[in-house]
Amino acid sequence: MRLAATLLTGTSIVLLSAACGVPLKEASRRPAIRFQEYASVQLPSGFRAVDAALLSGGRAIVVGFASAQVLIVDTSRRIIAVEEGALTSPIAAVFVSRDSSIEVIDTTPVAIQRFDSEGKAVERILVDVAGDRLIAATRPNSGWVFLLCRNASRCRLLWLDSDGQSVRSMDLPTSTLPNDRARMPFSITHDRESIVVAWRSRPFHLGRISHSSEAVHYFDAPTSVEAIATLVRPGATGSWLAMRPVVAGNKILQTLTNASADERINLSFDSTGHISSFSSVFAPVGVAAGSSEGDFLLAVRDVGEHELVWYRIADER
Repeated sequence: MRLAATLLTGTSIVLLSAACGVPLKEASRRPAIRFQEYASVQLPSGFRAVDAALLSGGRAIVVGFASAQVLIVDTSRRIIAVEEGALTSPIAAVFVSRDSSIEVIDTTPVAIQRFDSEGKAVERILVDVAGDRLIAATRPNSGWVFLLCRNASRCRLLWLDSDGQSVRSMDLPTSTLPNDRARMPFSITHDRESIVVAWRSRPFHLGRISHSSEAVHYFDAPTSVEAIATLVRPGATGSWLAMRPVVAGNKILQTLTNASADERINLSFDSTGHISSFSSVFAPVGVAAGSSEGDFLLAVRDVGEHELVWYRIADER
């Protein structure tokens, strides 16, 4: 696979198309996907975002792990903090209805905390994870899916129903994971039909697991991702770390971060799991969430303090 060059313009990110077997100059002339900046909101001083979710129309939830805070934010810069003291160590949150009520996953102890649309705590459900460490969580339908790890060679997915009860569990293949990434070897998200699992270190595998099957269907991504990292910074693929994938409509987006510089590679995957476009951005910004309709993208930008940035996703042209 040969891959296109990249651009960053003042208020927009341009993802240039990748093409199999096409020379670099020719591929760079192919249509681009544009993320046009729509709005931005400065988060409270000291708030460090670790997760976010986006509702149709632009309303967002953003999770701060260290500060044990969850904020409800909209593009008019209105910020609502959920009820103080209701959370200890939150890692994920999602809107669960059109009236913007939300669920937050807390880790100490592991629980599903429910809030109304104004951030008032209404219910807390404890979840039994059998002594495993909760690494990440995503909510595809009426119940959550947890990523749990006992150690670097023993991780699993746990499906829950709407009451927080276990429905099924599946071990993940971890035998090839490097020991230095043992703390958080995977990240997860979901699309309409499956859980998407990302291996955070090289060779950057991505795979889909359907809600009714235990087979992992790998994306055709590892070689492509390493080719991009090599193209942007030859010989430095070992310094890249893959962040949690983000689903926006029928697109799957992922950010690779360079541990030694403020450099990000934003990847876009098509429905077959191939890289369709990418951008290299020399700025501390990462994709955090996408709308289900695929019209908005939410990013976190580090300008000393964290800032939320909304992008409109333009059609490929």
